[in-house]
Amino acid sequence: MTTGASASDAEPPAYVVDDSGSVATGTEEHSHNSHHHRHHHHGDDADTSHNPDSGYVGSHNDVEKNHEEDTGTDNKGTKRRRWPLLYTQYFVRDALGFFILGTINNMVYVIINSSGQSLCSYFRKDDWIGAILWCNIALGFVARLVNAFFLENTSHGKRFIAFGASTIAGILMMIISMYADTDGQHDGFFILCLIGIIFAGTASSFGESVALGYLKHGFPPELVTAWSSGTGMAGVAGSGIYLILQAVELDDRYTFMALLPLPIVYILMYYLVIKVPDKKPAHQDEKSPLLQDPPINEVPEDTTETKKQRIWRCFKLSLYYATQLFLVYMFEYVASTGAADRSQDVDFHYSDNWFIVNSYVILGFCYQIGVLISRSSLILIKIKWVEVLTILQGINAVFWVLLAEFKFMEGDVWIWVQFVLMIYCGLLGGAMYVNVFYLILHDAKYPDKDRELCANITIFAQTIGITCASLIDIVFDNFLWPEPLYYSSLSNSTSMYLSASTSSAVGTLPCAQSLVLCMSLAIGVLHLLL
Repeated sequence: MTTGASASDAEPPAYVVDDSGSVATGTEEHSHNSHHHRHHHHGDDADTSHNPDSGYVGSHNDVEKNHEEDTGTDNKGTKRRRWPLLYTQYFVRDALGFFILGTINNMVYVIINSSGQSLCSYFRKDDWIGAILWCNIALGFVARLVNAFFLENTSHGKRFIAFGASTIAGILMMIISMYADTDGQHDGFFILCLIGIIFAGTASSFGESVALGYLKHGFPPELVTAWSSGTGMAGVAGSGIYLILQAVELDDRYTFMALLPLPIVYILMYYLVIKVPDKKPAHQDEKSPLLQDPPINEVPEDTTETKKQRIWRCFKLSLYYATQLFLVYMFEYVASTGAADRSQDVDFHYSDNWFIVNSYVILGFCYQIGVLISRSSLILIKIKWVEVLTILQGINAVFWVLLAEFKFMEGDVWIWVQFVLMIYCGLLGGAMYVNVFYLILHDAKYPDKDRELCANITIFAQTIGITCASLIDIVFDNFLWPEPLYYSSLSNSTSMYLSASTSSAVGTLPCAQSLVLCMSLAIGVLHLLL
């Protein structure tokens, strides 16, 4: 063993994780005197922080500095640094890969939603904008269910390829339908477009479940912020890019053509960029035996547990965080979609203030900014008591419902207060998302072999929350706020009028989505029973 080389003389080592998925420093932290004593009295057993083979990540000075930093201890007694290992060989590379995965995963979904009005106008189906939005999430339940319960033993590579194939197929169907129906007179091509949206939207839900499950395979849990930050960027960039393309009057067909390479890049990120860290024991060096007994505190796998029992156990493990995620997303979508469009008078489109005329679109953009910021915040702050976010979002939802009912924030100045409050709404939702999945990938109460299943069960609650919010919005639109609405398009100066009857007709679509949800839950129950 070479002891005289400095850390800078060696190749940058890969970060090392233990079997629970936690990042380990690989050495016990000793005092300065302990280091000094061992260096002078043990010869070849000198400070292993200089040796990349020792499993330690960092320099000698890093070890000294650890005395002044707060450290944590996982369930196996492995000491961890407070800050993620930003300067290791694979961390930055993997963070970039997961960020791009998250961005691409949600980019197509966001652009389809942004183009909903334009697509309906192209096919002369102005009353069917709700169908565009519904098809984008209609089978997300089924996709998450299939990934969680039926594809656990399928390699992640194959699942990522399935995401890419489904996304490309969906985009191609949308392009073909627009090329084939040049005059917008054929219902069959509009149906083909809707089927393509189902393929692309379902792929987004499926890809999210796959990526969150993949994060548990030896990656530091801090990498969840890279994925979530990418999904947040997709919301801001997707809507912004589409608006720019519309401003230069680019045809939707060419917009969707530009999306075709993205699924290929997505797959390449998995195979060429993201690299699973080494899983050798962090304390192993050249003098360590090749074969070692397993740690005495490792619980042997229960070979008598049936698949049904395991799913039920993981459901109970995930129930608390799943409930918090469900409530926050239900409150969030009630505020951002159900109440935000009613925060101004019905004749707000006659205002001379451009920001008031386009307030709903701008509020949506502000929401995405809040989501992006909070989903990128894990490296700076981690929130353990996520129920606080649930309470704050519940209060926020009540505030927006009252605002929609009594309209006590009208005018050129108050509209800016609404924009800030909508950023706050996005901050709460994004913070819940990233912290819940960080805790699932990090908390010692989740066995390593069950983290992927627990993450998939939890993300299912998010979709249920959004669906419940859409049902609440239907009730509000038909009973609490039955007056007609005017929606202004940011990409042009025309306005689209929706009567109460049209809103009610479009509102039946989330009801159909709820039927799909019930069918998906029934499939899950049958899977447990059989």
